[in-house]
Amino acid sequence: MSARVIAVAVAVVVVSACSIQPTRDDVSVKVCDTKANSRCDIRIVASDSGKYTCGNVRFNVDPERLDVVGRQKVDIRWIVDVRPLAFCAGDGVKFPYPVEAVQIFEEMFKNGVFVPPGPCVAEITLPWPANKLPEMLFTYGLSLHSTDRSQACPVDPWILNGR
Repeated sequence: MSARVIAVAVAVVVVSACSIQPTRDDVSVKVCDTKANSRCDIRIVASDSGKYTCGNVRFNVDPERLDVVGRQKVDIRWIVDVRPLAFCAGDGVKFPYPVEAVQIFEEMFKNGVFVPPGPCVAEITLPWPANKLPEMLFTYGLSLHSTDRSQACPVDPWILNGR
């Protein structure tokens, strides 16, 4: 088994211990073609039968797995379409780095992209260096809150950096 496969398997196991992850059969997938797009969106949307819950709000992440193809830089934007949820101070996107990507991520944005102190926001954007990262599955932790900041809501979707 290659070191890359082991690193991905370890990251998935570590992240899966933190929250519920959908099984392979029920993961929503979207292809982000970086040659045709300069930005790809991931939406947090309300759903009565949502896979995720925060307080009394049920929601889905659409897509749960973004397949990035084209090996071009692209902005990935996370948009919260569920009220009363938002990205508040300290919330954002955090990556448990695979060994191959540590230096690239640390140079670009330390360990993720986070909302600074101040008002809660409905979206955050991360510049994704698809051309510099290895072709592999990246797990990430997505954190958001209820806008009154009484409830934290962790979610663990994926980005597949492809060809």
